[in-house]
Amino acid sequence: METLRRAVIYASGDAAAAKRLFDALRARDGVASGAKADPLAQFDLGYAVEAYRQTRPMADRILSAGPPEDGYALVRQALAAGGPDPAMEYAAALITCDRDRRGLSDQHLRVALAGAAEGSDLARTLAAHRPLWGDRRQGFQAAAR
Repeated sequence: METLRRAVIYASGDAAAAKRLFDALRARDGVASGAKADPLAQFDLGYAVEAYRQTRPMADRILSAGPPEDGYALVRQALAAGGPDPAMEYAAALITCDRDRRGLSDQHLRVALAGAAEGSDLARTLAAHRPLWGDRRQGFQAAAR
């Protein structure tokens, strides 16, 4: 997820690069060609769309020629199709951590915290991101015990 987020950040200053990135992610997703969606590819596309929106508020003009994708909807579909995945839940918490979607973010953060095995990459990421979540993180962990 971090590699994808960095690619989005680098592409955010260059409309042509952003178009190439999202075209490649859409092609990998396979839905446009009528193929059954690969949950991981669908998740990547949704995560990238939302990360791009966080980077560039006017991203809708670049993301697609038609109506912009709803990145969060793609992430939800991928979570439903792929089954429980605490790391994906954490990514969903990150892409919904704006003021308007705090409730969604909190739901995903709770699931991620509950599923993060001690010593795992996710547990280390959650610890490193402690300042982002503040007291909410501690409250969710205490409630899960």
